[in-house]
Amino acid sequence: MSEKNSLNYLFLKRFVRLLHVFLPLSRLSLNVHHPNERIYSHPLILILFTLINESGLQFVIYYVGLLPKQYYDQLGKAPDKRDFPAFRWLIVRSFGLIALNALLKSLSGLLSSIIYVKWRKRLVFYLHSFYFTQKRYYHVSNTTQQNLNKREDYPTPVYENYTIRT
Repeated sequence: MSEKNSLNYLFLKRFVRLLHVFLPLSRLSLNVHHPNERIYSHPLILILFTLINESGLQFVIYYVGLLPKQYYDQLGKAPDKRDFPAFRWLIVRSFGLIALNALLKSLSGLLSSIIYVKWRKRLVFYLHSFYFTQKRYYHVSNTTQQNLNKREDYPTPVYENYTIRT
């Protein structure tokens, strides 16, 4: 690994700044929030909802994995010793767990999509506020312009290209 690409102080400093953009811990952090934003749409709350949803999904997947053994136990008995109300309850429970599994997987995809959109919006607002408050748009817009340098002793035009100055 080269010196240019390494885990150093500059990387950690930029990472913490990026965390403040994505997960503002106060309403005043970086001023990249919308004033009408509700508390349940805050990225930290959405991440907590996603973690709770994913842990619930893992429990449901575990219980769905236990269902085949219960079916084998019910269907492995002799036909005259089978408990039909328990078998019906097993069918209803398995349909409920599978429906809950599908619901939680869909909710997980929805929450992750909402977090993606929120983070992208926050990052764009931060970059735009940084771009326009630091007066960087003037330097960026003038980088591709070429100035005509007219000299009296040399009649043909000479072009100069300027770089970005920050």
